[in-house]
Amino acid sequence: MTTFDRHLLARFLFIFVVMFITTYGLYVVIDGFTNVDGFMHEAESTMDGFSRMGKYYLLQSSQFFDTVGSILAVMSSVCVFALLMRRTELQPILAAGVPTYRLVVPILWGMTFVAGIIVMNREFVIPRYAHYLQSGRGNSSNSGQSVQPVYDYSTRIHMGGKSVFLEQGEIVGAEFTLPVPEIVHELTRIDAPRAKFYEKTGNLPGGWLLTDTRPSFEDINLTENGRQIVFPGAREGQIFVVSDVSFDQLCDRSRSYHFLSTPELLRRIKNPSVGQISVRGQMMFLHTRLTDLLIMYVSVFIAVPMIVRKESRSLIGNMSVCMGILIGLMGVTEAFRFLGSSSLLPMDLAAWSPIIFQGTLSAWLSGRTQS
Repeated sequence: MTTFDRHLLARFLFIFVVMFITTYGLYVVIDGFTNVDGFMHEAESTMDGFSRMGKYYLLQSSQFFDTVGSILAVMSSVCVFALLMRRTELQPILAAGVPTYRLVVPILWGMTFVAGIIVMNREFVIPRYAHYLQSGRGNSSNSGQSVQPVYDYSTRIHMGGKSVFLEQGEIVGAEFTLPVPEIVHELTRIDAPRAKFYEKTGNLPGGWLLTDTRPSFEDINLTENGRQIVFPGAREGQIFVVSDVSFDQLCDRSRSYHFLSTPELLRRIKNPSVGQISVRGQMMFLHTRLTDLLIMYVSVFIAVPMIVRKESRSLIGNMSVCMGILIGLMGVTEAFRFLGSSSLLPMDLAAWSPIIFQGTLSAWLSGRTQS
């Protein structure tokens, strides 16, 4: 890596950091002042309210970075080449016989560094603090969330309740309806003040442990198959129900899988307990997660010919055209993803078509680059 490469890499990283701090700071100011009452509502004091705000926005920065990281990386590369044009740093490089696309190399190194942070953030940080990220403003991580009743497609059990606590993995006011004739001889609903989810460990199946149930285990008329799914607990008044439907699937199902790591997302997709509509959304999200970073790289090769154009009249005009094209391509990408999630296009075609289209466009635009 040459001295000028390090200069471009440092400039790219500096611009990226400044852009992230600026955009997230603006988000915090607007969102914080708009929802300050929500933070203060459950706070014991003013300092406690500000402490809740600080913790909330500190953790939300990981999700914000996951959303805008790739976009800011592309904008940073645009700014790097715009500054090269503005400060007439490009002409001596071209005069020395160095091609324009050689200057993209340090930018790609910088984008690879950003992509690595995005991947680590998605795989380790967001899943670890998912219960904090899903809690409302002003609520602590152990605050209850509204339950969205869910149907276990593997055991045919319907699960519901009053609220779910994500940090503890518990449902308060749990209601489990056992189907006929798969599990019971007559339709039975089990009510329990609390139900806690336990992951599968070794040969032991995962499922829900219901405490102080009504009716008791002895009063449930189970079928032969039902005895393989519903068991008595270790203590009196406890019932264990085998299920692969975890606690996070009972809260905000349309977004809960956004907080999963990729291995966990793959496991969730293969889970027979999840409905096909939910699986389709998760598979589309998995394709999106894989293609986002590739689109970030391809976008650079679209932006460079627009900024460093042959016979360009105005740098401001070039940047305007460049940003207009990138925004249009973002809209095309979202349109393809909508078609994929709506079953109007195959998911793999909907996810990868934007890359094919943008790659073709970048090759076509390469001849317009100043060299």
